[in-house]
Amino acid sequence: MSDVAPFQPIKRSAVQIACACGVALLGLAVTQVEWTIHWPLAEALDDFVSNDFWAAVRQFPSEVSIAAVVLLIARLDPKRRPAIPVFLVALLLAMAATSFLKGAAGRARPYNGFEINEENRANLGRWNAENPDFQIPVDNSDKWMHWEPDRPIGFWVRDGFNSFPSGHATTAFAFALFLWILYPKAGRIVFFLAAGTALSRVEQGRHYLSDTLVGGAIGWAAVHYAFSAAWPWDVSRWVFRRFPRLLKRPERELLNAKPAAPPEGAEGPATGPAQSAAPPQARRQRMQRRQTTAV
Repeated sequence: MSDVAPFQPIKRSAVQIACACGVALLGLAVTQVEWTIHWPLAEALDDFVSNDFWAAVRQFPSEVSIAAVVLLIARLDPKRRPAIPVFLVALLLAMAATSFLKGAAGRARPYNGFEINEENRANLGRWNAENPDFQIPVDNSDKWMHWEPDRPIGFWVRDGFNSFPSGHATTAFAFALFLWILYPKAGRIVFFLAAGTALSRVEQGRHYLSDTLVGGAIGWAAVHYAFSAAWPWDVSRWVFRRFPRLLKRPERELLNAKPAAPPEGAEGPATGPAQSAAPPQARRQRMQRRQTTAV
């Protein structure tokens, strides 16, 4: 990838779209064999590195980290300021999709599913006693409650059945792709941190591997869509037209330029703003040269 041009959509990549869809489908397939891989993977991750490492990488997509990076870009890199509203649009799209799927799936987190302990087993038992019309299995199993009208709404129960997909993985890969588009040389570092964030949620017992695969695919797809579509850049134009002092003069002059439509199926971002049409005088000179050559 190359640097993103101010107010210009990147070129849409069929490869990236196919990869995101493939990872999401892989995550759905993994749900069918989760019982055989969850325990070995969680134990291997726990033994691989210390808990301090996992705690550190989990901070990569935190609100504080994202806000700090966005503020640094806004302060130190004026050329890339127009990309910030586009990223925020992408983040809203990604989190909206993730929140909807969490509610629709109602998948038990590992501590209410495969890793259920005596305390949570007792909590579920009390819930079942108080709500005879909606019974939750208390065994070690992969529980999907889906979008039920009588679904539990108690806070600990609601959060305990929000496993699929992983919001941390969604945010981490959305943030990583955003930084990669703006700073291609940072790609290896940011994707290492994003993958570490996703695996840390498995190690922590908050998610299954399939949750993180689908969440990461959602975050990636949302950012790629937002940066390659025209309307999120229109949102950015709207923001900076109302606050033009946030831009320096070169970027401010591009506010009213017509964005170039990126070709479908190409790879990487657009290399620069749309080229304006040749002035009439230049066109007349070219026509005269053609006529002279023809004679």
